[in-house]
Amino acid sequence: ITTIISGIKRFQKGEHGYRLEQHSQDEMGQLATAYNEMADNIQAHIGDIESSRQELEQVNSQLESEVEQRRQIQKELARHRDNLEIKVKERTLELEKEIIERTRIEKNQQEIEDRLREQNSALLYLAGNQQLFSGYFDLSLDIIIPLAAKTLQVDRCGVWLLNRENTAYHCLKLTAFGKPVDPSKQTISID
Repeated sequence: ITTIISGIKRFQKGEHGYRLEQHSQDEMGQLATAYNEMADNIQAHIGDIESSRQELEQVNSQLESEVEQRRQIQKELARHRDNLEIKVKERTLELEKEIIERTRIEKNQQEIEDRLREQNSALLYLAGNQQLFSGYFDLSLDIIIPLAAKTLQVDRCGVWLLNRENTAYHCLKLTAFGKPVDPSKQTISID
């Protein structure tokens, strides 16, 4: 009995390979055999448990590795997403500036086209106006000067002639804000 108790204590302390010697076929021998079979079963179960534990550790390690890989991929995706958002914002600003510039250019072109059409129309009007060919210079200026001011989009328009002494310009005809102005008092001295 002491040998059996000693063997059980050794097994409890971790000597799972320890087995009792079987010296007889009596109850003590049968007890030793039963103990050895139980120890074999326990050792087999411990082996199975250890094997399962190792497999679980392997699976856990693999899962941790996959989780870490996914974290890295998520970080990389987040970084790319952030970079993409920055690039989209930058490109959007560039396109908005480009649209504003194109709109400004188109507006300027339209204004130029409108002005050219108006000037062309004025020239065609003058070319077809028979009063200009009547020989009356003052009448011709009365037609040309207001039309020139309107077409050139200026407030004042006039005809100035240099005097015979070349000392001053005298106003021959003048229009200001769409109305004729008395030119007799309009003189510019040349110094």
